Amino acid sequence: MRTVCAPYRREDPLFTGSPALWCRTREKELIDFAALSQEHGSEVVAVPKGFGKIADELDPALVEWLSRTNPTSPFFVRLAPDRFYTQKPPMMLTEAAIAPGRFDALMKFNMYPGQREYGEYELQKGPLDVKNPATPYRL
Repeated sequence: MRTVCAPYRREDPLFTGSPALWCRTREKELIDFAALSQEHGSEVVAVPKGFGKIADELDPALVEWLSRTNPTSPFFVRLAPDRFYTQKPPMMLTEAAIAPGRFDALMKFNMYPGQREYGEYELQKGPLDVKNPATPYRL
């Protein structure tokens, strides 16, 4: 819980691994997004000398959307202070739900094993296409 609410400290792994990031903090709670580079809309961000991760409580898709729709507006994000990587860490596994539109079936919960009438889950292959998130990758 300390990592969620407490102010950043210079001793945090994020700032010991990337000391230049310390001067980009705002009130020791947020970091200027201009100092970061988000990896494919994921929670992984490039920081000076390595990589960090967006705090678990902040949706990476929201960060990507803000940076894409308001590229000239300054904004700040919360990174996990206890995470610093010298090499790019694995990104979070994503999945997509595909539903062809039988809303009444969902409301009645009348689905049976092997039935594909209402919905289907697929693991995503490769990074999510942030420019066209509705297009699933098929395995």
